[in-house]
Amino acid sequence: AQSIGGGGGAGGSAINAQLAAGFGGDPAINAAVNIGGGGGTGGTAGSVSITNTGTSIRTLGDFASGILGQSIGGGGGVGGNVLNIQAAIAGGDGGTALNMGVNIGGEGGTGASANSVSISNNASINTGALFDEEIYGSNSYGIFAQSLGGGGGAGGNAWSGGLSLSQGDSVNLGVSLGGRGSSGGIGGSVTVTNSGAITTLDSQSSAIYAQSLGGGGGAGGQVVNVQANLSSGGKTINAGANVGGDGGSGSNGGNVSVTNSGSISTGINYANTIYGDFSYGIYAQSVGGGGGSGGGSINASLSASKTDPSINLGVNIGGTGAAGGRGSNVTVINTAETITTLGNYAAGIVAQSIGGGGGSGGNVLNLQATATNSDEVAITAGVNLGGSGGAGSSAGNVTVSSSSAITTGAETTGGTVTGDFAYGILAQSIGGGGGTGGSTANYSATASKSGSPISLGANIASAGGPGGTAGNVVVNVSGAITTTGQQATGLLAQSVGGGGGAGGNSESFNLTASKEGDDTIQGSINVNLGGTGGTGATSGSVTVQPDSTGNDLTIQTRGALASGLVAQSVGGGGGAGGSASNRSYNKSESSYSFGASAIVGGGGGTAGNSGSVTVGNGTTNPLDLTIATAGDSAIGFLAQSVGGGGGAGGGAST
Repeated sequence: AQSIGGGGGAGGSAINAQLAAGFGGDPAINAAVNIGGGGGTGGTAGSVSITNTGTSIRTLGDFASGILGQSIGGGGGVGGNVLNIQAAIAGGDGGTALNMGVNIGGEGGTGASANSVSISNNASINTGALFDEEIYGSNSYGIFAQSLGGGGGAGGNAWSGGLSLSQGDSVNLGVSLGGRGSSGGIGGSVTVTNSGAITTLDSQSSAIYAQSLGGGGGAGGQVVNVQANLSSGGKTINAGANVGGDGGSGSNGGNVSVTNSGSISTGINYANTIYGDFSYGIYAQSVGGGGGSGGGSINASLSASKTDPSINLGVNIGGTGAAGGRGSNVTVINTAETITTLGNYAAGIVAQSIGGGGGSGGNVLNLQATATNSDEVAITAGVNLGGSGGAGSSAGNVTVSSSSAITTGAETTGGTVTGDFAYGILAQSIGGGGGTGGSTANYSATASKSGSPISLGANIASAGGPGGTAGNVVVNVSGAITTTGQQATGLLAQSVGGGGGAGGNSESFNLTASKEGDDTIQGSINVNLGGTGGTGATSGSVTVQPDSTGNDLTIQTRGALASGLVAQSVGGGGGAGGSASNRSYNKSESSYSFGASAIVGGGGGTAGNSGSVTVGNGTTNPLDLTIATAGDSAIGFLAQSVGGGGGAGGGAST
């Protein structure tokens, strides 16, 4: 049973090409405004509810789940792109060539929300079959329940190119903006209640798979601008502002709840081969959508005059990365007699809430060349700003209650052991990481035959986004847990704060040169700042305690690095600061040359605190625990609370 919202349509593109020509000293002028169409909004999905009171369900082939319920919001349409090409040619003495343009990419459409999904099942479910000595039933879940918010549409790109040629003044003026990415849609709640026995045979065929995903935000549109002007008898000027589009925000995942009392088996050992990789017993997760990345900004400009001043001016800004969406609460209540999985990466129970990561800030690349074959000034000046990284979002609380005998992995008669990374129980809450700050790279060359070549620049990388906080994790447990493979911890309960995003880097190279002119002024002034690392987030508390039965817990692991019980709370690390560097070269015949620079690496981000860790509920209700590990480097019991490390500061060099 599915409810699927329709996707939004793409916005229309805008394409413009202009040629203007003037003769005998007449001007040649192009002017245009170009705007891409906005993407359409996705359609909202309805709720899905399934109640099965029958006795049995059986499927035999691949991609044949027993029960499937989905609510999927429609994705937003992408914004329309813009392409603008202009050429202005003015012949004759004093003729002016001028290009002017405004170019704006279309905004992406908003992703639509999904709705709730609820499945209740009493029947036994079997998927897959052995036929003619072949195993069938891959991607055939017992119960698959999913609510998926639609992704936000990406913003449209803006591409522009201008060429002006004249015997008088030659000018290019422009503003280009990338389209804004739109937000994703919210994931609805997911509820599964099962009392029937479930058996699956092949890979990627979990017995119960319950998931709510918030839609990711759309990326901001990119800007690319190329300008060139040449004049044999007048001034040449390039001036423009180029701004990448901001990313759209990710949306929240919904609450997820699984209640199971039916025995579960995934995978099969047949003909000395074990099937069932990535076939979990119970998999429950809520994940916030990631924030859209900011659009980059790329500018390349050439300005050259034979007789007069030549000037290049520009402002270039990367788009801002957007915040991720929140992961919501996840609850698993399992009273089944047994859960058995055989494959690799096939945990018995996985319950996790994950906050969406922040989008990366847009990067900036600026290339400028300015020259005059005269005793006039040649000036290159620019401001370049990387886009800020988006904030990671928080994760919800995770609660698992289980009293089953859980077994993962197996060994064939030929001695092949499976069950690697197949935890008995994995319960975790993980905050989203902050987005990386946008970097800047600026390269310029400025030359005047006997005048004053001057280069001025500010290149500022942006900060990484802060991480998202993690929720609390509680595991109420009894029974027996047995794992066979490597790195298959029996019980891992953890809360991990999101790390701060790294700050962007700032890099520049400047060349100024003149052939003559000992009484002219020439040189460069530059500021380069690396971005600050984002702040790491706090983690929640972790508690492992007896369940309501009051029975003992026994854990046995066999493989290397397969610890018995690990309970930990880890604060998010601070993001590393961005580096800053500048190289300047000045070739001059002047007595008045100058050079100055300020170069500062970004500071590292502050680390997040960790929460409390408790195993056993005090002297009144202790956890009666027996652990045996057989593999190398397999710790029996580890409980720790670890604060995050601070981010390293960025370097600075000349």
